[in-house]
Amino acid sequence: MKKTFFSILTAAGFVLILAGIDSSSAALNFTQLDLNGNYRMSTSGSIAGFPLGNQTYLGGVPFTQNDQFGQVWNGAYLSNGITQSGSSVQTLTINTNVADARGFYSVINTWWGQPGPSSYASLTFNFSDSSSFTKNLVGNVDIRDFNYQTVTYTNQINNTTTRNVYLNPASSYALDRQWFDFGAYSGKTLTSVVFTDSGNWNFQRYLVSGATVQSGFSGQIVAPPLGPGETGGPGVPDTAGVPEPGQMAASLLLVAGIGGYVFLKRRKSAKVAVVA
Repeated sequence: MKKTFFSILTAAGFVLILAGIDSSSAALNFTQLDLNGNYRMSTSGSIAGFPLGNQTYLGGVPFTQNDQFGQVWNGAYLSNGITQSGSSVQTLTINTNVADARGFYSVINTWWGQPGPSSYASLTFNFSDSSSFTKNLVGNVDIRDFNYQTVTYTNQINNTTTRNVYLNPASSYALDRQWFDFGAYSGKTLTSVVFTDSGNWNFQRYLVSGATVQSGFSGQIVAPPLGPGETGGPGVPDTAGVPEPGQMAASLLLVAGIGGYVFLKRRKSAKVAVVA
């Protein structure tokens, strides 16, 4: 009876591991969002070589990068392109309605970056069960100035949750991509994302040029950054060597089954030896 029980545990472990591997690799999906752009970066300088297109891969993740510099939202300008010189809070809300959401990517740099520890920008994620959470973005950690070689503003990122995805040494322009892991919120339906900027003219104001929701698969996707004229493609998970919680549980079942079976077999052999 005990032998049969441990055999069932072993078989269950194998089945769950195989099922977990198949489902995690097949379910990965990206939903690219429309940023309702209202400002073109071309007015601030050369954008030669910037990655553009409806299916632009930045760090291995697809984004919508239309027009001259993508559908850019800039907290320093109103929707009609007029300068927003006051200190009022600027927000951009994007409705999403993406089921089984696991994480979110944004391409954000700052116009006049400010270092931490204070934060002047954030993203709020709202879900269909009325839950939500907010991530504050800190200068020189999560976001930096798009002109990364400037000595006046921020020029550092953490290179983990924020990674460089485009670099143009000639113009000193950079695009950086942020990854927001939904953690305990994973698997819920993401209904909307709110971008908030509480800076001022010549102080902070962030530049958002891309946004994509990841569903069906947990873990950040990565690929090398692009240079001028280069085109990217799909990336790979940077957590490839870290098992999902479900796979870990399946592995424990497998180990328990095998261990129990071996224990019973050794115990039986020991009894036979004593009798002999």
